[in-house]
Amino acid sequence: MPLEETQVESTEVTEVVDEQVTVEEPGNKPDETKTFTQEEVNALIADRLSREKKKFADYEDIKAKAAQFDEHSAKSQEYEGLLSTLIEQKTEELPESFRELIPSNLGKKEQYEWLAKAVKANAAKVKSETPIGQSTNPKADNMQSIENLNPNQLLARGYGQKK
Repeated sequence: MPLEETQVESTEVTEVVDEQVTVEEPGNKPDETKTFTQEEVNALIADRLSREKKKFADYEDIKAKAAQFDEHSAKSQEYEGLLSTLIEQKTEELPESFRELIPSNLGKKEQYEWLAKAVKANAAKVKSETPIGQSTNPKADNMQSIENLNPNQLLARGYGQKK
């Protein structure tokens, strides 16, 4: 019986033939050959197809996860842009002398937290409206004539109460 070579181009077996296929295995002696029936060949092909289908069985799950990842990635980029804007705003709130102190080795979240603390600490410092060494008396333009005030108003003014 001659040796037949067959190529399978399709994933389905469409024709069933009652022939026997002879395959020569390399480990055997040249005169010994193994013979397969069409049913055995069909079973081998079906087994191979089922193994290939199992490889791609979770394709839809992977595709859904990839779409979900893309969505989360887009949201993440949007939030990073928003965080960058907030960092810029907090940086603007700091005095120029503090801006040089901002650590550059921090991530965006840590940098924002650092800036929030720095702005809060700077806002807690109450700047004195009256510079040191100047008079605490009211300016002359705020002065009213005391000639037209009654005695009660004079006493209130003397003790620091306005009426």
